[in-house]
Amino acid sequence: VMVENYLSSGQPAQKGQPTVAWCAAQFNLTPNYFGDLVRKELHTTAQDYLQEKIVSAAKRLLLETGMSVSEVAEELGFSYANHFSRMFARRVGVSPLKFRKTKK
Repeated sequence: VMVENYLSSGQPAQKGQPTVAWCAAQFNLTPNYFGDLVRKELHTTAQDYLQEKIVSAAKRLLLETGMSVSEVAEELGFSYANHFSRMFARRVGVSPLKFRKTKK
């Protein structure tokens, strides 16, 4: 919930994407210990967990707003829209534009 709240707060556009270190700091843990807890409890890496949360937020923005792909990327803290598009396509299997067209 903490990551979702951060992603929907508008803060990533100013402060950047949530990182493993940021998440760990929210719980007063070291990044390594936080990563170990995520791996143990969720059976995934902390980085993969964060990317899944970012992709979920991106899907919501793509489907529920008229924001361009570049605007979605900026909203989620990406410095470059092409980095966002590559990560999204790698995780979802289609580009953000194709995702929007097939889901609407």
